[in-house]
Formats: sequence, structure tokens, C-alpha cells
Amino acid sequence: MNATAMPAVLQCLDAEQWVTGGAIGAQLGIGRAAVWKQIDSLRDCGVEVDAQAGIGYRLRKPPCWLDRDQIVSWLDATRSNTAVEVVWQTGSTSADLWQRETVDSGWLALMAESQTGGRGRRGRPWTSPAGAGLWLSMRGLINVGLAQLSGLAIAVAVVTTAALRQTMGIECQLKWPNDLYLQHRKLGGVLVEARGETNGPCDVVIGIGINCDLPKAARAGIDQANISLADVASGTIDRNRLAAALLNALGAGLQSFTEKGLVAFSDDWNKLDMLRGHQVMVERESHPTLHGTPLGIDRWGRLRVQDSSGVEHLLSDGEVRVRIRA
Repeated sequence: MNATAMPAVLQCLDAEQWVTGGAIGAQLGIGRAAVWKQIDSLRDCGVEVDAQAGIGYRLRKPPCWLDRDQIVSWLDATRSNTAVEVVWQTGSTSADLWQRETVDSGWLALMAESQTGGRGRRGRPWTSPAGAGLWLSMRGLINVGLAQLSGLAIAVAVVTTAALRQTMGIECQLKWPNDLYLQHRKLGGVLVEARGETNGPCDVVIGIGINCDLPKAARAGIDQANISLADVASGTIDRNRLAAALLNALGAGLQSFTEKGLVAFSDDWNKLDMLRGHQVMVERESHPTLHGTPLGIDRWGRLRVQDSSGVEHLLSDGEVRVRIRA
């Protein structure tokens, strides 16, 4: 992100020293009331700003803002077909990409420091405060049919765990169909949306959200156990390094998916599957709740669950909610 895209008041703040409202106002050519208003706007975006009367303002934590040029400099040469954009705030990076013209070749990756309308699976809101995570979407054409595409979210989730392992040494688990878990708490998720023909190609938007350092206020509004990378890592999370590693891994992973399908990721999925060895409860729309034993996934990415009568059920992504039984 260019400095010009960042709110001007944010460029006046750091975590090392306090700066007075008067000094900020003088630098920006505005009054103290306007400074306060802009600080308040930053807080609305999720930026944690401390304030003390007579002393001034400072950031609560050392920032690691997204930097497009840095991210691009770390991309593999083979990723030259991936364009990268970074914005300060938007409603949803995935929704923004659908508003663009169709990408004829290559991929366009869009990252935002914060989202006001981030979306998870089944339209659930995705908490996306500024600087607290990696909120990334990418759009491109993939030369597979709609039926085969049903396993793409699983493949992307596997690839994402590989990028986290490579950059931070963190071992995640995956909860079908698209959630990343760490220490039995949700770390992130994947959302894939597609338009296309039965036999392909398909126009795809892949959305990925990873909690890097969620503030307490943001966590309080999430209705499930959650975790951030900062909870298990030492020091500041380098989101630029992580973004580049993820884009590199996605490039190779998407190529493999196009050539081999979900089977190329099945072994890794089985190793990462957090449902394996547990009993589950499956809530299904217009169907009774299903209790049973998960048996992994089939070649299309559907979850296999065997009930107490020995009957196997195949469950698709969009229609169910799966919970591990205590």
C-alpha cells in the first residue's frame, strides 16, 4: 500500500513515542477537533490508538502495514502472471473483484487492511479490523468444470497451511470444508465463489482470511473460539512476507489442481483433518440432525459421514454445519 492510500493521521503515529494532537494538527494543517475525529475514525477501523491527556496519541502495537511493492518483490518469478493491489479499507475484497472486468489471463490479488463487510461461509460476517489479519482475495480463470471445482476450497485450505508452515513453522489443522484451526480454535477460513460452464473454464474468486493479531474488542464480537498467529508467535507478524508466501503457494497449488484435481491434495488433507477420530453432529437444512463418524472426503470434496446404522452420507459444502461432539 502506498503511503498516500493510508489515512494521513495514521502516518503521524507510531508505537515508540507519543505525539500531541497539536503536532499532528500542525503536520496535517487541521485543528485539534479534526485530529480527534480522524483518530476516532481509525479506531472504528480497528486500529488500537492509546490517548493520554496532555501527552498525546500513540499506536498500542508496532504496526506492520501491508506494502504492495514489498509483497511483489518476494513473489517467485513464476508468479509474474499475478497482479497485486493493496487498499486501506473496503467492504469486501471478494465483492470488489466481482465488480472488475473478467480477467482473461493470470490472476489479480486484492488485499485490504480492513473490511467493513467481510464474508465467510453461508454469508456469515467475517471480522476484519485494520492491520489485524490477512484479508486477501484473488480472481482468475481456471480451466476446470463446475463439478470439479467443488473441491477447490479444500485444495486452497491445504495450500494455506503449507504457507503458514513455511513462513512461521506453524502447524494448523483443517475443519471441513474450509476452516483453519490452531489449538482447537479458529484461525482463518477460505471462501471460493465461481461462475462458469459445466465443462469450464470457470471464473473464480478465492477469498482467504487469516487472523494475525485480532484486538480483544474484535474477538469479543466473534461467536466461536478463535485464535491469532500472534498468540503462538514471538514478535510482530510480517504480513507482507506471509502474503507473498501465500501467493507463491497458491500459484503452484492452482496449477496442480488444474492438472490433477483434488486428488493431488487428498493425502495432505487426511493428515490435517481435525474431524478424524471424532464423532460429529451435522445440522442440515430441511433434514434431521445427523450424528455419526466422519470418514474423510470423496474425490469431489464431499464429507463422508457414517451414521449408527452403518449408512454413509455424502455432504456438500453449502448445505450443512458440522460440529465435533463433546
